[in-house]
Amino acid sequence: CLILYPLAVGLRAFAEGCAARVKNPMAVMTGQAVLLSVVAIVSFASLNLGAPGNLIGALAVTSGNVLAAGTVLMAIRWDRRGAIPVQPTAETPVVE
Repeated sequence: CLILYPLAVGLRAFAEGCAARVKNPMAVMTGQAVLLSVVAIVSFASLNLGAPGNLIGALAVTSGNVLAAGTVLMAIRWDRRGAIPVQPTAETPVVE
């Protein structure tokens, strides 16, 4: 099961590099939170389902890295939708 671990880490590193390129640190932090949450959830679920101990960690960190990478890429895409342009009002001074 650890054969896929380097690929999962590489995928997460690629996603975090993309987030750094577009200067989106919140996407990286979101990915870190998802990684920690998925590792905890998968570990507890695997333990309760009776998985062997040598597979619990491998399954947890591999799935955590893949889901964290997906979350980072989704956060980047979601942030790129663009802001809605807001016209200045009479009360708002225009700073140039």
